[in-house]
Amino acid sequence: MSDKKKITKQLAKSIGRLASVHSNRYHVMPRANKWIIRRDGAIRALGIYKTRNEAVKKVEDVVRSSHGGYAYIHGKDGRIVEEVTYFGD
Repeated sequence: MSDKKKITKQLAKSIGRLASVHSNRYHVMPRANKWIIRRDGAIRALGIYKTRNEAVKKVEDVVRSSHGGYAYIHGKDGRIVEEVTYFGD
């Protein structure tokens, strides 16, 4: 295979990976003294957790298993305090 074809294949693979990352956005948010994980645009929570740390650990697993994406971690005031990018396994 020529170098040009190898580079083209690698580029296509990278673009595909980035496209999937941009479609997978999750939020870790406070709700009623607990923490929830919610996919961007969803109404229902994917899970409810006692602590923020539990929710952050779980969102990492969820995002990695869905081929990568972003996790937006909110503070108790609801504002985004951290943005994490995960790549799929």
